[in-house]
Amino acid sequence: MARVVASLDALIEMGRRLGLRAQVQERLLAVLDAALEIRKLPGGSVDVAAPLILRIGDLEVAYALDLDSESVHILSVDAFRDGEAEDHWPFDWRSRGEPSSRS
Repeated sequence: MARVVASLDALIEMGRRLGLRAQVQERLLAVLDAALEIRKLPGGSVDVAAPLILRIGDLEVAYALDLDSESVHILSVDAFRDGEAEDHWPFDWRSRGEPSSRS
């Protein structure tokens, strides 16, 4: 049976927002189910060596998959880099000090 295991720090962070723990668990179980199905396909390998990141709202959830025991391990829940994704311009032609408006 698939399960989600969380570190103490992750449990505390998820407990600070109503419904966050259930939302994270639902999404991670869907990822786990997909990875288990991919593994069944011919040539379907799933790399689980590196921690994975799931973004939910303004939070990043770092997790690892354990396909052998059919579990997800939540490593941390942190704020998403000041709540904003970085603006990536093609070829990084804009200098660092220049404002990000595209007019």
